Amino acid sequence: MYSSWKSGDGGELEVTPFCGKMARIEPLHSRMAIFHSDRMLHRVLPSIKPRYCFTIWIDGANVNSDNDVFLKAKHLALLQRPTNEMVEFFRNSPLQRLLARAVYQDEYAKSLLECQGQGAPCMVDSHNANVSALQHDKSLGDMVNRLQEYIRKTP
Repeated sequence: MYSSWKSGDGGELEVTPFCGKMARIEPLHSRMAIFHSDRMLHRVLPSIKPRYCFTIWIDGANVNSDNDVFLKAKHLALLQRPTNEMVEFFRNSPLQRLLARAVYQDEYAKSLLECQGQGAPCMVDSHNANVSALQHDKSLGDMVNRLQEYIRKTP
């Protein structure tokens, strides 16, 4: 980060718990942010001033097992439960990343446009195709719609 940062310089870190409220973290000198990147939606806002940061990813043998990356029938059964129970399950599971692209479709596309420059239109097209394929499945589409509605109604 940098020591002379002031409001308006950009470069803030946005973190959003799944189906939760976004928090914006200012890039202040010597600040460290630690979070589970597979369980927290995150992005860095465009910066109008030079900005330096150090990122490290810690991986391990227990990361991304089949249980972490494949939705199963038991997960689709969450559609029979109250929405807040579905939210709580996905908020505490890396499986949320399988739905996040669709649940946060507009925010994801905006982030691509802001951060990827000339390659953004192609990436947004790919993103939209992935979301469309996910929503084409009735159960997954219903799940995404309920999660989006939960976000809209949560103060």
